Amino acid sequence: MEKIRVKKENYDKDLEDYKNEIYNKISSDKEFYASLIRDGFCDAEILSHLSTFNDYYNNYLIKKQIKTYADCVRLNCFNAMFLTKDENKDIVRTFEPFAPVKEKIDYNSCFITKDFDDEFDNLKWSDIKNANIKKNISSLIKNNKWIYLSGATRCGKSYIAIALLNNFISKNHKKVAFINATTRFKELMDLYSSYNKDDKEEFFKEFDLYCNCDLLVIDDFGNEYKNEGIRDNVVIPLIKNRVSKNKLTIFTSEFSIDDVCTLYSINKQVGEIKSKQLKNILRSKIDTELLISSVPGLY
Repeated sequence: MEKIRVKKENYDKDLEDYKNEIYNKISSDKEFYASLIRDGFCDAEILSHLSTFNDYYNNYLIKKQIKTYADCVRLNCFNAMFLTKDENKDIVRTFEPFAPVKEKIDYNSCFITKDFDDEFDNLKWSDIKNANIKKNISSLIKNNKWIYLSGATRCGKSYIAIALLNNFISKNHKKVAFINATTRFKELMDLYSSYNKDDKEEFFKEFDLYCNCDLLVIDDFGNEYKNEGIRDNVVIPLIKNRVSKNKLTIFTSEFSIDDVCTLYSINKQVGEIKSKQLKNILRSKIDTELLISSVPGLY
């Protein structure tokens, strides 16, 4: 029995030492401790709810390190902790997303589809340093024209389009979509061709969203698989709808408009007519094709 009592006494002493260590850690941080006093907490409450105040202090230390969403991911912490008292004077924990997390949520809420990596979420229009390209694009938008960016692979077309889209979101906070033509046109055509009623409904739902979003970026236009079905049921109706609704649309492509339309001239006579129709629709909103090359100052 004596041995057990000794062990218990040691345990109690260790526990008391641990509590003192936590309290001293909290009270020695003058800024944090002062904030607790300002919020109406006293030493007795801190000592009787040490675990809660220890969690609050650890969250406070993390909060001081949070500047970007990447910091939240790195620290695996996404919410700020707050302590308040209810009507019974009991201490209540509440949580609220950190500012970068709120910004991330708001940003993602604007997207119908987002076919680019998260690493470009913070790309700004000011990051594009080529003044000539920026001037030309700004002029086209001002004159209610669409943007067609052409050039070789990895020349910066998509980079510019993402910067434009992010700038649009920051100013308007409206619905946008950034779609990869190869992936999304096939996806739409598969839904359209399905005998499943739910797939058909999904097609019209997605198609309608792409037609009506305030900004649509069609990335890698022209590299998609081409057949009559995609041309006549997806590409032409989508672009025609956006023209009629006067919705801003941006294209990136390795091909010129003429080249893309030629590629869509499938099945001779009918194909040539459809190709001409597609070209006329595009030309009604695109005055200039901007050729992008990997030049100093673009980024």
